[in-house]
Amino acid sequence: MAQEHFMSMLPHRLGLAIHIEPEKPIELTDLLSGLKSIGREYQHYSRNVLGVKDSDASKLYVGSVSPGSIDVFLQPEFIDNAKTGLALLTSAGPVDAANAVLDFANKLGGLIKRFETKPDPKDVSIRECENVMNITKNTVDSGGSQVINYVNVKGDFSPIINISTDTAKNAFKNASEAKAELEFPKAERKNSVAMIWKTFDRSPGKTEGQRSPDKGLIEEIHPAAKSILFGDDEAGLKADILASDENPMLMLYYVDVEIVRVDDKIKAYRIVGFSGKEPLEETPSAAE
Repeated sequence: MAQEHFMSMLPHRLGLAIHIEPEKPIELTDLLSGLKSIGREYQHYSRNVLGVKDSDASKLYVGSVSPGSIDVFLQPEFIDNAKTGLALLTSAGPVDAANAVLDFANKLGGLIKRFETKPDPKDVSIRECENVMNITKNTVDSGGSQVINYVNVKGDFSPIINISTDTAKNAFKNASEAKAELEFPKAERKNSVAMIWKTFDRSPGKTEGQRSPDKGLIEEIHPAAKSILFGDDEAGLKADILASDENPMLMLYYVDVEIVRVDDKIKAYRIVGFSGKEPLEETPSAAE
């Protein structure tokens, strides 16, 4: 095999071998992004598990490219500085090099398997999502499969994970959705809540990031008045809410709001909908 021929030419054989069988050509930038993401995962592992310095990064050796397949060998840099299979000296103490590479290989395979089903975003990081997306994108776009193998000091291959087209598509989709939720958390929204204006002016509604002169009280959510904002697409809602000549301070408004939090504390309400109003004195609380 081309893989075995390449391995026989390496000064040390311990590492990972990635075998990609695409159904159609892979774009070079996608291939490099996938390999870079494996390197990022190794750097994270070496810093946090092995205690290896940042400069001890992964080296990627491209072994051979044959018709219909791509073979890549990944060898950690510490293999150049340690006798293969013996103790590797790190800031965390001596580490068996072979066990370290095998442990990393299993963690890399486990990371991809974790995204075969949709994970709870709280259990993953944006880094992990991005790396899984990059590693699987080759197979998502080009079809076929890719196999990540552990290679021991004798040059024997042990498959860690076989990423089929379906596996790649599921992992990519789940990683993409988890990344989006981590970057843009779903807004906490309340519909048809009763709001009383505490301060206001009749200027256009302020959008996010601008200081608002408007404050409203929504007792259902918090006992204190909070700043009132309007999304860019809902800035006209303020004009709708204050359309009549009546005194807004004497009215109860039913609005849909998104709760704006900073450090888990409510700082403002962003009004995204308006469903009606009624005189404040007719409400049960006002009559008591």
